[in-house]
Amino acid sequence: MALILIVDDSPLIRALLSKQLEEQGYRLAEANDGEEGLQAARQHMPDVILVDVEMPTMDGFQLLRALKNDVDLADIPVVFLTARADTDDIVRGLEAGAHDYLRKPFEPSELTARVSAAVRVKDLQDELKRRAEELDRTARVDVLTGLYNRRHLERELTRILDGAHRRSETVAAIMIDIDNFKDINDTMGHLGGDSALRTVATRIQVGLHNDEVAGRWGGDEFLVLCAGCTDDELQKRAEAIRSTIGDHEVGCEIPDDGGGKPGRRMMTVTVSVGAAATLSGSGDAVIRRADSAMYEAKRRGRNQVVVVTTDGALAEDPHR
Repeated sequence: MALILIVDDSPLIRALLSKQLEEQGYRLAEANDGEEGLQAARQHMPDVILVDVEMPTMDGFQLLRALKNDVDLADIPVVFLTARADTDDIVRGLEAGAHDYLRKPFEPSELTARVSAAVRVKDLQDELKRRAEELDRTARVDVLTGLYNRRHLERELTRILDGAHRRSETVAAIMIDIDNFKDINDTMGHLGGDSALRTVATRIQVGLHNDEVAGRWGGDEFLVLCAGCTDDELQKRAEAIRSTIGDHEVGCEIPDDGGGKPGRRMMTVTVSVGAAATLSGSGDAVIRRADSAMYEAKRRGRNQVVVVTTDGALAEDPHR
């Protein structure tokens, strides 16, 4: 049930409101004035706030202004309580962002109706916010793997480049491509291939450092972006990703396609990794260099790392 915060300097009014709202099943919190009300709002995050207009220390209008200036509290519906017969307070409160008003003395049925309407508004706002967040997530995340999608990776690359250029740091791209992925699909079926993609994505995600961003670049290619690493550090990071994936078996779910037994089959999935760093180049340039390095890793026999250093040279592979 919704939580209602009552902010009123009259203990009698708070008691009356609490009694009537509790009878309707609402949970209650109370505050004696505007300052206490603001603290209580931050502590309890109520669904609706009932606010007396005239209070010491911080009156209802000041509290409303403070609530609207707080990003976490701004959407909570505020119902003003006023004992004045004129409409000046009401109009002023509604213009400042109050949801509704209630005159003192109030009828229980009117109290219930106005609070119920405010709760419905809050529920609708929360639902719209959840849907907006889900739409935003869908626009940024690859559905199959749970990593960022290519569109968001391109935005992140721009953001990382801007920050790195201001700090005179390098920006690195690590391109990861599953070896012989067509054979995996042919042998295990597309569901088995999807399982391999998800497992590889999970292993990339688990090994990420705090300042790194990972996503699915497309098909069976993944991309990791980072800033501020040296050529040696980039070599180690790329090798760590390769070994985390290629040195362990991957469990793939096999569907029942009529040609064999469904279930879970273990297989080794390896990746070819290309990495490149730039100190002042563009995002497209560092991606192209990482992509070219990845294809060089495949040309050399797959399941290995090729790094292009900041000066454009191919780094020596310490494992060759």
